[in-house]
Amino acid sequence: MQRLLPLRRSVVFASRRRLLSLQVFEERRQLWDAEARRQLAQRESQSSTAEEPILVSVRRGAAELFSFPGLRGRTTPLDVWNAWQQQQQPSGSAIKTPLVAEVAGRPHDLTRVLSGSEAVVALSFHDFGSPLGRQTFWHSSAHLLGHALEQLRSSETHTALLCDGPALENGGFFYDSRVEPDRARGSSASQVFLEDRSTLSNGVSHAELAKLTATMRWMSRQAFAFERLEVSRDLALRMFGYNYFKLALLDSLAADATISLYRCGPFIDLCAGPHVPSTSLVR
Repeated sequence: MQRLLPLRRSVVFASRRRLLSLQVFEERRQLWDAEARRQLAQRESQSSTAEEPILVSVRRGAAELFSFPGLRGRTTPLDVWNAWQQQQQPSGSAIKTPLVAEVAGRPHDLTRVLSGSEAVVALSFHDFGSPLGRQTFWHSSAHLLGHALEQLRSSETHTALLCDGPALENGGFFYDSRVEPDRARGSSASQVFLEDRSTLSNGVSHAELAKLTATMRWMSRQAFAFERLEVSRDLALRMFGYNYFKLALLDSLAADATISLYRCGPFIDLCAGPHVPSTSLVR
């Protein structure tokens, strides 16, 4: 079984010349960085508080395969996986490289801390062989496409506005987008379906498709971590104020909804998650 190594964080990029230069994306990144620093300082100021022990039970169905003593608010599923792999002969699992976890029956990022109220946390791992693993893989792939669309279809005068980029039920992914002049945006969204090559002449040319693919492969090689940040509605509105699709999505959420963002390298998007730990797993 493979032991997943610590991930590179996205505050330092391998090639700054490839970062987006448009002001809206730079402002979005700066707002993320400021909020991430604020939340980190807040957590560190509370670190003196005694952390509650939890028992993490790795399961396959009703059978327990491994147990791990963790700490609420600090232990991640990835910590548990790596501890499990230190056994000489881990039993009961054919998973080689997990893509996502399931915690108490709910999808959960491998690198997101366990923060629920349960004293015993039921945990399972999923790779590409499971529906949840495949869905997570394709969803993360869509984020790489989202970055490629923003980078290659935006300019100093036009912005690629992203709408929705889910995994498809039967495999694959897409990202709806619309390119508009910065001061003359329309009122409806056009769609880009890369799976249907008959539509490429109306959305993305074959030459553009090759460039999008190359950019996605570059993102994969950089091994950027997928990072999650929960933010206030006001901050999300500031970060995505340039994109009326995202504003409509925020408006559709309940007043008490948790608003989460995900970042991989230079790309940041509104998203509920979960995602694979690293862009290197999307290949």
